[in-house]
Amino acid sequence: MNLKIYERTIIRFEIIGFFYLIGVLTFFVLINKLKNISPWNNFNNFIFCISVIGSFLSFLLLGFNYFFSSNKINTENYRIQEKKEVMLPKYNRSKKSPLAVIDINNSFTKEIKFGRDQIENWKKANFVELDLSNGLFNFQIIRNKKLK
Repeated sequence: MNLKIYERTIIRFEIIGFFYLIGVLTFFVLINKLKNISPWNNFNNFIFCISVIGSFLSFLLLGFNYFFSSNKINTENYRIQEKKEVMLPKYNRSKKSPLAVIDINNSFTKEIKFGRDQIENWKKANFVELDLSNGLFNFQIIRNKKLK
């Protein structure tokens, strides 16, 4: 769920990484408590803190931003900086899905995935048209995407 909301949100990856960093810091703050209450070794506790705390905090940010977003939609066009193909999951490795890398306000890039049915349009396209709405925390939500 976290990944799906991240794909639909225009947000810097560093912000999400910050929440996982909080998980690392939490491990070091609670290391002695974790030794007493957990049957796991330090490495397992470390991975547990990163994954659980990082995922939970990033889901809170992304989830609240997404589910409490504005209904007002703005349409913006972005030039495609790079085109890539992404392999599909297990048992479909031979098939590839199109992906367009766009530049957001000259500050960072965002990868926009499209369905396999869009491959011909993707090959011809130079722009991506996004229907955006503002989220609760002012991170934009991608409501619809179209190749141009």
